[in-house]
Formats: sequence, C-alpha cells, structure tokens
Amino acid sequence: MYAVLRLPVAAGAAPVSVTLLQFNMCGNACETRFAVVADLERQIRDHAPQPYVVTLDEVCRGQYDRLVADLRYAGHFEPTIPHRCWDGSDYGIAVLVRTASVELAGRWPLPAPAGGEPRRLACVRDRDVTACVTHLDTDPANTASQVAAVAAHTGAYKRVVVGGDFNAPPGSPAMAPLYRAFREVGGGFTGGCSAARCGARPGWAHPTRKIDYIFGTFPEAAARTGDAPHSDHVPLWATAILG
Repeated sequence: MYAVLRLPVAAGAAPVSVTLLQFNMCGNACETRFAVVADLERQIRDHAPQPYVVTLDEVCRGQYDRLVADLRYAGHFEPTIPHRCWDGSDYGIAVLVRTASVELAGRWPLPAPAGGEPRRLACVRDRDVTACVTHLDTDPANTASQVAAVAAHTGAYKRVVVGGDFNAPPGSPAMAPLYRAFREVGGGFTGGCSAARCGARPGWAHPTRKIDYIFGTFPEAAARTGDAPHSDHVPLWATAILG
C-alpha cells in the first residue's frame, strides 16, 4: 500500500501523481555486476506508474549507462570514490528522471572533517521538480557537517526530492537540519519486506538499521520497500502529488 505525498500545487495546475524510488545498489562491492541492474529494471517496468525520480547509491557508471539506455530515463551520474568498478567504469551515485531531458542543477563535494572517502551531492531538474542524490560517509564524525551541507544546498530549491543512504538513524541529532528543511518520506512505513530480509523493522531498506531516506517538500510522508536479491539494501518506494 502507498500513502500519497502532497506537494504544493500551483494555482490552476492539475495535480499529477508520481512515484519515487531510492536504492543503494551495492553495484560493485556485492559482485553481482548486471544482475542487480536486471532486478531494478524488472521492478521499474512492472510498477505502474514507473518511478518519476530514481536516486541510486553505490552504482557503477556502466550500470547507470545500461539503466538509461534500457529504461529511457534522463539523468546524471556523479563519480565519488576514486576507484574503478569491475568493468573499469567510475563508481558513484546517480539520479534518474523519467523525462526527455534534465539540466544539472548543481554538484558539490561534501565536507569531511574526520577524513575518509570522498562524498558528494548532485541535483538535476526539469520543469516539475529538482531531484538530488547523495551517499554520506559511514564515519559519524562526518555526519553532522555533511547533513548540514546537503540541507543547505537542496534547501535553496522550491520543489525538491532528496534521496540517499545517509548512514545515520532518524533519531541522530546530526540529521536535524534535514528534518527542519524537509519532510521525511517513510517516517511511518506502511509495509515492507520480511524481518528475515530487512531486519526487525519491516520498512527498513537495510537489514540492520534505518539509513535510507527520501526527503522532500511535502506535508505528508509514507513509503514502502521492495525487494532486491542482489544487493545488501532493498528499494525504498513512495508516491507523490506534484502540481
């Protein structure tokens, strides 16, 4: 079951229902290569309507290129960690929008006062929405500064969706800037995968903790999870009303 997310509707504009999807693919570390791409494509094709915005973490450029070619989405791939995937392509994050074209709204490095792997934020936009993706560091000493930077950059847009793996639980004080700026999609889950697959809390997109999020500019928030046998996460789905 989906819950509807209501975004501000411009005067005289007809509301449009869209689906959102956030997924940490584990596109290189899980060594499943294009099997995880096939899983994702099957879910997207089988879903009606197909997701309007898709945000992806731990994705190889070769996997992104196949998704764009097979599904006919527009989007942006942002390299992050400075090493290559098994196929020689870059490793990073990506955002897809089901539209003919998008423009790059911005791309930024995130601060890392404790060091660690490079992390980034990237946003694209079309006429309806600005869609952003990020993947924060696993070191909690970097969380607060990285969350603050994400909130500052994305908070400048009027209608925005922000998806990603934030590597921090909802109750973490470091997450506060995002909760002040946006509403979390899935703050109360409507359903999800089994406890065996997703831990003790159905609706978590990671087996042991809540770290995957979709944030946005809407007054209501709920979501559900899908399944992904070739990743260590599962997809996080939601539905939104755009004016």
